Amino acid sequence: MKQLPDNQNEMMPPDSTFHFTPRHTRRVLCLFPEYAWSFATFNYAFPLMGSVKAFMPPQGILLIAALAPARWEVRFIDENVRPAAENDLLWADVVFTTGMHIQREQI
Repeated sequence: MKQLPDNQNEMMPPDSTFHFTPRHTRRVLCLFPEYAWSFATFNYAFPLMGSVKAFMPPQGILLIAALAPARWEVRFIDENVRPAAENDLLWADVVFTTGMHIQREQI
């Protein structure tokens, strides 16, 4: 049987008591681009549904926002609801975006 090295504890990954503390805060803008008009995006049906402006929540980018360190400021803009303004972009240190093929022109 192979002998383990003496520094075995140094090679072990940190346990659940390890906590990451970022040195700096960041301002992250999560931007979901507007869908182009098409049959698959249901834009034609929104007037029938009152105040509905979007049909599919952008779960991927919301997950990224949830995983950001707690000290970071995160804003989320769904451009299907309102477009991002220049002030939104100037506020951010970084802009994360996502999308599907139908949103390629807006990205």
